[in-house]
Amino acid sequence: MRILIIGAGSVTRSMIKSALKFSWFKEPSIVDPKNKSIEHLRAHFPDLIFRKFTSIDEALSSSSYDSIWINTPSHLHYEHIFHSLSTTSQILVAKPLTDSYKKSCEIASLVKLRNVVLSVAHQMRYHEHIQHITQLISEGLVGKIESIIFHNSKNRPEVGNLSGFHHPVLYEMTCHHFDIISSFLKGFKVSSVYCCGTNPSWSNYRSNSVIDAVIQFENNIICNYHAAYSSQSPYYSIRIEGNKGTLKFDGLHMSVNQGTLSFAPVAEAFKVIQNYDNNSNSDVWYEFLKDWYTNIDSPFTFHAEAQANLEILKAIDLCILSNENLITVTN
Repeated sequence: MRILIIGAGSVTRSMIKSALKFSWFKEPSIVDPKNKSIEHLRAHFPDLIFRKFTSIDEALSSSSYDSIWINTPSHLHYEHIFHSLSTTSQILVAKPLTDSYKKSCEIASLVKLRNVVLSVAHQMRYHEHIQHITQLISEGLVGKIESIIFHNSKNRPEVGNLSGFHHPVLYEMTCHHFDIISSFLKGFKVSSVYCCGTNPSWSNYRSNSVIDAVIQFENNIICNYHAAYSSQSPYYSIRIEGNKGTLKFDGLHMSVNQGTLSFAPVAEAFKVIQNYDNNSNSDVWYEFLKDWYTNIDSPFTFHAEAQANLEILKAIDLCILSNENLITVTN
């Protein structure tokens, strides 16, 4: 499979580490304007044979590709997707699809017209604890869901490529959270949002690095939501309440498969279902790429035009609108 990867940063390193387990991943082409990033990638994978480019235009014009993977900052996604359309029929872009709902709708319509399959890489839902929670919900353990509490914050003082972001948490972290919630609910539609963003005095970010929101989904499901890059210590808690009881997970962070999953029937004490110690052999990128490749020419959860994907971006945009106006925004 002829693959071009745009961007040689940490996401690409993680994807390559898992992709090397597949026979279809061989001798990719990799482009990054920063030669240092490519050499850093080469140091991680000294045995990997790949074509190197520092010009995206040169990489795109040098060949046609079976698939192009775009692992660049989200504000560049629209541009990179647009310029890739004439070179491939398959595009896989890192989350989120773009940095706005409007641009995401435009690009989803465009790829459909050009007969290009565009997928979004939301890999976090493949963590074992998330898969387990999703399974228990599907089996009816909590009954009809009416309340979700989703809190996830971490101490991330290294701003990195988020230095210019006006809403770093909402576009780089919340998109994963909303995809996880979407997996629990098998998709959602937002009815209203009240969101307040803040930036602590110790934060290194130029904009809101802490987000607190109350989100109402259709079917009268209320979500109490908290996310942050500037917490003083890690915090990760999911609580799902239905008419049959409450399911909760307490851990360190969504990207770490470590914590305790418990359930309490109505008016009863919590009992542990499973403890996760992060020693699992589970590989979220492997599981995602396996799913992506299996469904490469058929409907797939993460295809860009899927309503669930666009609703995630719509919810983020509504959070931004609410935060800037400090009002409840009704969809």
